[in-house]
Amino acid sequence: MSDLILFKPKAELDASENLRGFIDSCRNELTVFGADLPFDENVWDITDSINLKGHGNKRHRLVFSNLATVNDKAPDSMAEPFLSFAKAYFRYMQGFRPIAGTGSRLVALRVLEAALKENGGDADPTRSDILIFNRAAQMIVDKYSDAAAYRMGGQLEMLADFLADNKLTIIPARWRNFIKRPGDAVRVGKEFDERRKDKMPSQAALDALPHIFRNAIEPIDVIVSSVAAMLCASPDRISELLSLPLDCEVRQKNSKTGDEAYGLRWWPAKGAAPMIKWVVPSMASVVQEAIGKIRKLTDEARRIAKWYEEYSGKIYLVSELEHLRGQEWISMQELADILGLIGKDSAKAWCKTNLIAIIKNEGREFIRFADVEKAVVGMLPRDFPLLDKENGHKYSEALFVLRVNELHAQRGTYNCMIEPISINQINTGLGGRAEHGFASIFSRFGFMEPDGSPINIRSC
Repeated sequence: MSDLILFKPKAELDASENLRGFIDSCRNELTVFGADLPFDENVWDITDSINLKGHGNKRHRLVFSNLATVNDKAPDSMAEPFLSFAKAYFRYMQGFRPIAGTGSRLVALRVLEAALKENGGDADPTRSDILIFNRAAQMIVDKYSDAAAYRMGGQLEMLADFLADNKLTIIPARWRNFIKRPGDAVRVGKEFDERRKDKMPSQAALDALPHIFRNAIEPIDVIVSSVAAMLCASPDRISELLSLPLDCEVRQKNSKTGDEAYGLRWWPAKGAAPMIKWVVPSMASVVQEAIGKIRKLTDEARRIAKWYEEYSGKIYLVSELEHLRGQEWISMQELADILGLIGKDSAKAWCKTNLIAIIKNEGREFIRFADVEKAVVGMLPRDFPLLDKENGHKYSEALFVLRVNELHAQRGTYNCMIEPISINQINTGLGGRAEHGFASIFSRFGFMEPDGSPINIRSC
C-alpha cells in the first residue's frame, strides 16, 4: 500500500514557499505510483498502479503535455513551475482521491496552465484567481462535449479548492464550477430526442451490420461485427462485454410452456454481483451465432493460455517445433517460425527490440534458445494467468482473448503469445478512427453514409 502524507502548509510562509514545500514533499516522500517513480520525467508509466478494464495490454501513461500540443505526435510539456506542481498534485490526489480514468484530472491541469500563460505568460499556479479559473473553464466548454466538460469542470473545481485550502495562491479565492450538468437522457422534448438520436448508430450503420456479420471472414471483421451484434441484442458497457468468460451463456426452460429462455451472465464493471440479462427471443439465435464465431477464433489462444498456466517459465511451441526446446542455439529462420514472423529480417528486428545477442558462425546468425524463451515469457499479460483479478477469471477461461497481432492484417500473428481484445480495437473497427485514416469494418466492405462520409458507431 502507498504511503499517504498529508501536506500541511505553513501560515508564516508565502504561496511560493508553500508551493516549493508541496512539490518537494510529493517528489521525495510519497510512494503513490511506486517509490521508484521517475518524478522528473514528463511521461509516467502507471500501468501497474491502475486497473482499467477492457484496455488489454495497452500501457497507461500520464503525459504532462500542454493543452495546445496534447494531440501532437511529440507534444510539448507544461511550463515550469506549473509542470512540477502538476506532477506533485496528480501524485498527491491519486493517494487521497484516486481515479481510474485519468483524463479529466489531466485536462483540468492543462487548461489552468494554458489560462495562466494566456494571462501574462507566466505558468505559476500561485497566480491563479477567479478570472484565471473562469478562463480555464471556458477553454473546457469550447473544446469538449457537454458531458465531458461537466466532469472536467468538477476536477477544475477540486483543483481550485486544493490551491485555496493549502495556501498556494497569492490571492485567496474560492471558485465554483459553472459548467452545467448535461440534461438527463430520460427527459422528453425535441432537444432531448435529437440528443438521443445523435448517440444512436445511423441508419446506414444499421443496414450495413447484418451484411458484414453474415459475410465476415477476416478475424478483425468477425470479432468486431460479432461484438456489435451482441451489443445490439444485449446493450451494456463494452468493458463488461470484453470481460465475459467462455461459459457466459445461460439457458433456462419455462416449466409451464416448455420454451427456453436464453441470456448472458454479466459481471458488472463497478463490482456488483453477477447478473443474467435475458436476450429477446428474436435476437437469441444472433447472439448464439456471434458467440460461436468468437469461440472458434479464440480457441487457440485459450489453449496457449492453459499451456502457460501448466508450464510456468517455459515458452509455448507449436508441435512441429518441439524439437527445438532442447537446443542451445537456434537460427533466425527457426526463431521466425517460433514467433510466427515472416522472414529472417523480422526475426532480427525482434532480437534488437528485445536486446537478444546475435552471434555469427560460418556466415549464419544464431541466438540462444534460453534468451528467446525468457523474452517471450516476459511478454505474458500483466497479472497472468488472471484476466480480471476482481472476479478471478483466467485468460484460459476468457471469451475475448486472441494470439498477439491476430487482428492485424499487416503483422504476423504470434504462434506463442496471447493478448486480450481491447476496447480500442473494437472502437477502431467500428469507425472510431476513420477520420485519421484507420480502416473499419464498414470501409473494408465498402459501406459509407449517404453523403459519402465514413460510418462511425460511437455509442460503444
